[in-house]
Amino acid sequence: MFEFVYDFDAEMMIAAKNFMLKKYLIALKIILPVIVSLSFLNEYLKTREIKSLITLIIFLPFCYFILFIASKLSNKSSVKNSGNTIGMKINIQFTDSNIVVKTRKDNSFETSQEYEWKDIYKIVQNDLYYFVYLSKTRLYSIPKGSCISGNEVGFFQFAENKTKNVER
Repeated sequence: MFEFVYDFDAEMMIAAKNFMLKKYLIALKIILPVIVSLSFLNEYLKTREIKSLITLIIFLPFCYFILFIASKLSNKSSVKNSGNTIGMKINIQFTDSNIVVKTRKDNSFETSQEYEWKDIYKIVQNDLYYFVYLSKTRLYSIPKGSCISGNEVGFFQFAENKTKNVER
């Protein structure tokens, strides 16, 4: 059995959101400006008008600036809109048969949810977190180092083995 106990904070929410949106952010930050830039470059090569080239030179930094501002505003709004989850104490127990998630806020209210391993969509990790996906858009982010029982080093292998035989 592996048991994790931690406080859910704004940093964890942003990390989970960014991890989920990673592939879409790559498309937004790289592919979109390249496509638009190529269209301006194509226009310049056809017409040889300097205004097309100037537009291209102005557009690229402006595009990246807008994407940067949008990502910062998105992070702030997700933290502001999640006031009911920030500050929750989360306890997650992974056993051979199921996963039990208990949440508590302000030491006054506790909820408990139980999931079977077949309910888990996938489990992935990065340097700081384990991400337990219940679906493509719903997940629990668990900070590494928050395991209070078992050998955390073996947790990811244990979880992968439990989910790899599940039919999707």
